[in-house]
Amino acid sequence: MQRLLKDLFLLILLITTCLQFIKISKMRSHVQKLQKIKESLYEIAYKIVHTEDEEQLYNIVLGTSIKLISNASKGSILLLEEDGKFHFKTLVGYSEALKNICFSKEEIFISNRSSKESVIIKNPSKFDKKTLGEDKNQQLQLNNALDMACTISSPIYIDDELIGLINIDSTNSNKVFTEEDRMFMDYIKRDLELVIKNNYVQNKLKVIANHDELTGLINRRYFRYLFEKEVVNMKENNATLCVISIDINDFKLINDTYGHSVGDCALIEFSKVIKEKVGQDICARISGDEFVILLKNCSMEKSQEKINIIQNEIQKIKFGNLGLDFSYGIYCVNSEQGITVDEILARADREMYKNKRIFHCII
Repeated sequence: MQRLLKDLFLLILLITTCLQFIKISKMRSHVQKLQKIKESLYEIAYKIVHTEDEEQLYNIVLGTSIKLISNASKGSILLLEEDGKFHFKTLVGYSEALKNICFSKEEIFISNRSSKESVIIKNPSKFDKKTLGEDKNQQLQLNNALDMACTISSPIYIDDELIGLINIDSTNSNKVFTEEDRMFMDYIKRDLELVIKNNYVQNKLKVIANHDELTGLINRRYFRYLFEKEVVNMKENNATLCVISIDINDFKLINDTYGHSVGDCALIEFSKVIKEKVGQDICARISGDEFVILLKNCSMEKSQEKINIIQNEIQKIKFGNLGLDFSYGIYCVNSEQGITVDEILARADREMYKNKRIFHCII
């Protein structure tokens, strides 16, 4: 009996020792993994600090996350934009065509969670099929974006406001994420979140610095910077540029008749039309009721067509008994002309003042 008890004691001691050894091994492995993550984050910190390209920055952030989480094979970063929707900022393992798809807050994985911690979603495609409409599911299906077996979704917050999320995906049903992976992702996210926050805040400050507060168009200083770059590109690529100088007719009359608040509304509506019709080209508010449009690789004829379209839309806008109209001047330049930015703008202004004199003669 005593021998049996002794053997039983030795067996329990052996099992306990084995369990302790396993526990210590797991802890050692956990610490080693954390150390590896820490070292990797230090390695990319220098790259991130010296990266001016926003897309490259987010690629580094996402690529690092996928590299450090076991069984991760794909991923994405989505950020909240001005339209109130979450848009793909960068993707790894997915088609760039997904950037044409956006999501409301209710359509993302973490919409109903108050916690700021990462969360594991098993079979995320099931969530998508249930939550998203048929059209979005079809787009995801066409771009092979519903083949995830498991996802870790990490919310990104700035001042308690959800501004984005990092999704890390596994496509192997035999290699789903564990609670340890989720904890590691939270550890990684805390450092990477600071980078994303910093970049997000910097972008907001750039928008404020480079755009007119009232109309949302770019301001004079930033227009000058972009214009100088386009002149260099024009010379290097044997291209053309057309500048359209614009001045609203009798804008003072709107202010004097209806007040400055209505005048502000007129400037906002005017700017909306210009921005919509110009599209990917450059338009800016230079000062007061003066605007400028820069059209790349556009002929005089095409520029005239565009300004006619804008004028037709502007003339539909009414403020009481007063309508909106403007005078304009177009000046086109090519790479063979040795002409400065100031000279181009001055010549466009001269054409605009010719048009302005015609307007005043008519009235």
